[in-house]
Amino acid sequence: AVQVMDPVSGEILYDLPSGEDPEQFVLHPDNRHLYIANEDDAITTVVDTQSREVVRQISVGIEPEGMAVSPDGTIAITTSETTNMAHFISTEDYKIKHNVLVDQRPRFAQYTRDGTILFVTSEIGGTVSVMDIAEDGTPELTTKIDFEVPGVLPEWLQPVGLRVTSDDKWAFVALGPANRVAVIDVEAREVVKYIIVGQRVWQLAFTPDEQYLITTNGNSNDVTVIDVAEQEAIRSVQVGQQPWGVVVQPD
Repeated sequence: AVQVMDPVSGEILYDLPSGEDPEQFVLHPDNRHLYIANEDDAITTVVDTQSREVVRQISVGIEPEGMAVSPDGTIAITTSETTNMAHFISTEDYKIKHNVLVDQRPRFAQYTRDGTILFVTSEIGGTVSVMDIAEDGTPELTTKIDFEVPGVLPEWLQPVGLRVTSDDKWAFVALGPANRVAVIDVEAREVVKYIIVGQRVWQLAFTPDEQYLITTNGNSNDVTVIDVAEQEAIRSVQVGQQPWGVVVQPD
């Protein structure tokens, strides 16, 4: 199930149906259809959040994890961790249109706002795959971005969460046990900076004005606040044990 909560009271309002072991999910731009990666079933489940019914279940690769929807709403992306693929699903007929092989254990997918680029992080592969998206939605894997930090073992450089600024200029990547967030120049497709944060950084979220980026650091039980313009960490805040995901309430 996916639980729906009142953000003010914290009350659980109701459950939405899902397949086994829901991992990441993403809401379609129509604000009605929820796309859920179901790891144990190797399916992507589509749920109508108004009728609270399952619309479709789509077979994908083994251990689906990441979910994204293109800005125009025509394509949903599921990344499968064991099959090491990004699956491009039509939101019109729910059929897989493309399968793109990436590096080991893809965890997260993110489009640029204009929909012309898709980023897919590969945790064990240690890379971010960059795909150019044609006008008809066809992907072409053009670049794989690697990471290198002096004094940090290569196996600790594990990309997980990724967020792109709304002007499509910068991508911020959580690097897991490397305890850093990488800053990627989107146009140049290269890393320009590493920001030290808490231990085992997992996911990230911008504040609505994009002045700050919040990271969750699972092993240090805190979140780090990054000044986006300065690309610097400015504060850490202790939270509960092993924080994994973060969402910021809109204004």
